[in-house]
Amino acid sequence: MPIYWYKAITPRGETVTGFREFSDLVSLDRFVSSSDMTLVDVKEVPKLAYTILETFLIQKVKRRDIIELCNNLSLLVSGGLPLAQSLRDLAETTKNKTLKNVLKAVCRDLEDGFLLSESMARHPKVIPDIVVGLVRIGEGTGELGKMLRDAADHLERVDTIISNTKRALIYPIFVLISMTGAFLFWMLYVLPKVLTMFHSMNIVIPLTTKILIGIVSFVNHSWYLFFIPPVLLLGFHMASRYDERIRKVYHRIILRLPIFGPIIKNSAIAFFFEYFSLLVTAGISIFEALRTMEGSTPNLVIRGVIREIREKLAAGGSIQEAFAAPGYFEPLVIRMVTVGASTGDLDTQLRYIADFYMDRVNRMVETISKVLEPVVLIGAAILLVLIILGLLGPIYDMLGKIKR
Repeated sequence: MPIYWYKAITPRGETVTGFREFSDLVSLDRFVSSSDMTLVDVKEVPKLAYTILETFLIQKVKRRDIIELCNNLSLLVSGGLPLAQSLRDLAETTKNKTLKNVLKAVCRDLEDGFLLSESMARHPKVIPDIVVGLVRIGEGTGELGKMLRDAADHLERVDTIISNTKRALIYPIFVLISMTGAFLFWMLYVLPKVLTMFHSMNIVIPLTTKILIGIVSFVNHSWYLFFIPPVLLLGFHMASRYDERIRKVYHRIILRLPIFGPIIKNSAIAFFFEYFSLLVTAGISIFEALRTMEGSTPNLVIRGVIREIREKLAAGGSIQEAFAAPGYFEPLVIRMVTVGASTGDLDTQLRYIADFYMDRVNRMVETISKVLEPVVLIGAAILLVLIILGLLGPIYDMLGKIKR
């Protein structure tokens, strides 16, 4: 869908601007009119230009900002403060300009008679779907404060999952980049000069030196091959933002990468069951919870798994058959979900599974550093021995000639 920049005037004379996707100008006009605003100006923004704006100019709202918002709003609402006044106070104190503008827009909507969930749903790039869903439940049950607190707790756990995943990936990426940089420096800068000197002195070159010369020659003539995998991955990542088919292939590749793939997969499963547990605990049916997760899960492979489970349930299959159908979950997980559904304790079982996968990610973080250290040391030692043997042989031969 095209992205539009729009400028509108509220009934109170305030100017409102923003960026948003709409199917066409009619949809944009309908959106503005539903808020009792008058459209003043509108321009279609090229996606590339919007991507640059979003990356460098538009201040992003971080997950920690939303966690703080939900916690503070929960406290104010539970304390009996009017909702509009609570949001207005939070808007005045927040430092993030994007979030400040969203909160002001939500305040205007509340004063115009909209529900909090309806207004939040108008800002999908800032307010997560899970927050909107729980706020909607809180409005229906009269427990808005509790639902906001549950939303904050859920986002806190999700933030922990993502932080642990990043922590697990930082070390191997750093080691890989460092080793590649050191290798290319020696092969492209240091060794060619030394080996050229050996050639010019007509020294007898041993086998190890010949092997080293072959490696140096290959790296000097084919150095660009080392950059093909990261460039391809970056290209896939950029293209996946604009084409869903490419995005699905990219997500599938990511999940199958050595070292990184298992971490990302376990993190995605932990997020899935954490989200699932929260929705079931809030009183949402299994089928509706799956529908909600399908629309908000970023990884298309996981989204396809959720869709297959939901379709299996819709066709009359049991929950055991539904979770076994994609072939994605371990037998233990399927048994626990089945037992939880049959005993009426599904939310507890789902939370247990989420904790289990979070612990697995944490163990992977610890294991990766322990496994990579000897691998890196062995690789560095082999390269160092080859370089030493390749250089020492000709040097000894050269010193012998000098003595004679």
